[in-house]
Amino acid sequence: MKMILSLIFHPFQFIGRSNLFTKITEFFNKKEWAMYLLTTLLTIVALFFIFIFPNL
Repeated sequence: MKMILSLIFHPFQFIGRSNLFTKITEFFNKKEWAMYLLTTLLTIVALFFIFIFPNL
């Protein structure tokens, strides 16, 4: 999951917002529940799109 976060926020490093990326990764490293919550939400969204739009 940390790798997915890195891929999502990687463009911000090129823009010059590496401070934002650092804050986000520190937040998820400190709070395990946030990582579980994010993983759960991404799973629910993925399942929603798989079952609502099965032909995509």
